[in-house]
Amino acid sequence: MITVEQALQKIDENVLRGPVAKLPLQKALGLALAADVISPINKPPFAQSAMDGFALKCNGGTVFKLIGELKAGDAENPTLKPGDAVRIFTGAAVPATADAVARQEDCTLAKGFVTISPLPKQIANIRPM
Repeated sequence: MITVEQALQKIDENVLRGPVAKLPLQKALGLALAADVISPINKPPFAQSAMDGFALKCNGGTVFKLIGELKAGDAENPTLKPGDAVRIFTGAAVPATADAVARQEDCTLAKGFVTISPLPKQIANIRPM
C-alpha cells in the first residue's frame, strides 16, 4: 500500500498535459482547466433552504395553504402571506417573506394544505446570505 501523497505524486507524474489556451466557454466542452477558478463569494448571494420541506409565513397555527413550489435555480420570489407555504427543495432561494423552512418529515400534505408538527423555530433551516 502507498500513502496518499505517493499516490498523488504518481498521478502527477503520469498525467499528460496539453497546451494551455484561452477559449470561450462554449468551445471548452471536453477540456480541463489549466488553473483553479476561485469564486469571490463562498455561496449564493441569497438565503437558501438547507433542506427539502416547506417555506412558510407563520400565523400562529399549524395548517398552511400551499401556494407554489421552488427548486434550486428558480428565479421566483413569491410573497407569502400569514398562513401560506411553498414546497421548497434544498438549495432553493427562500422567499424574503418566509419565517422558516419546515422539514418535509414534519409535514403532511392534503388537498392543497400542509399541516406541520412540530412548528420550526424562527429562521430554522434557512442558510443566511
